[in-house]
Amino acid sequence: MLLLALVALIGVLAWPTPAAAQDPCEDPRNLTFNCQFDTFSPAPGGEVPTGWWPFVVSGHPAFDSATDTPKQPSLRVWSDGEGFVAGVYQEVAGMEVGATYEAFIGWAVFQSAGSEMGRAIGIDPTGGTDPNGASVVWSPEVWEKKRSNPELRVRAVAQADRITVFVRANNPRSSGADQAFLDAVSLVRDDSVPVAAPAPAPEPTATPAPVATDTPPAPAAEATETPLPTETAAPTATALPTETEVPTATASPSPTATTLPPTATATRRSPEVWVLATAPATLPSPAAVAPEPEVQQASFGLEGSVLVILGAVAASGVAAGLLRARKRPGGAR
Repeated sequence: MLLLALVALIGVLAWPTPAAAQDPCEDPRNLTFNCQFDTFSPAPGGEVPTGWWPFVVSGHPAFDSATDTPKQPSLRVWSDGEGFVAGVYQEVAGMEVGATYEAFIGWAVFQSAGSEMGRAIGIDPTGGTDPNGASVVWSPEVWEKKRSNPELRVRAVAQADRITVFVRANNPRSSGADQAFLDAVSLVRDDSVPVAAPAPAPEPTATPAPVATDTPPAPAAEATETPLPTETAAPTATALPTETEVPTATASPSPTATTLPPTATATRRSPEVWVLATAPATLPSPAAVAPEPEVQQASFGLEGSVLVILGAVAASGVAAGLLRARKRPGGAR
């Protein structure tokens, strides 16, 4: 019993404490911004360390700050009831093409009812931002539940003036509330490795000149008898179309003028018939017998003229009657 207690005590003393964890951010050669994850900024899925950006390969994890780290805060990537593959990345500029760079994470642990969760760090030497890109170089993935992971480091030779650093948590299956805690991500140049010379550009290959060959002359074509043209029949005259008789326009009857009844435009008194008791020595002319027409109150047209003529005719008839009465024997006086 005493032996078992002694073994347990040795195991506790051998387990590294958070203070004993490595802090790569204290290296003066570090090139990452906000290496210690001291400040956070809003981002899709929650908040991430300032200067870093989240990525999600699968699942719907959340991103926020936590206290599980030797130097608070740390980044927590977690989900409850769903597996996920996600992390953060940062583009680092000012790289020398051909130089060797090493990325390292000082804190990458997890808490889960499950027994494993993968953690890895990667570099894209071309500066790409796709975690699934073929150019990304990844470190070995650590699955065990332990607090010190010195193997989480990776090297790559820069192929552009900027490179990208990735940190990833891989939780393929859910065991309830699965949480990954990440902190202290650095990038340093390894000056012990000489700068690789750029690959020489391929020299252009000379295209061989074509070799002249004696080409036998083409055989002369035999003369072919040309057939005489076939006589073409004269075209048949086409009958012209029969002229179509143009229809005669039918005269429309002119409208018959309708004589409207005369409208009296002025009232005229009919001429009076006078009976003379004694015939005068000289008969008055019809014009003298006819009464003088009254002054028209208004102008009259054709109707007034007709009335004047009728009155004159009537006066003439009266005068003729008087003459006949005078000549008749025994006529009244």
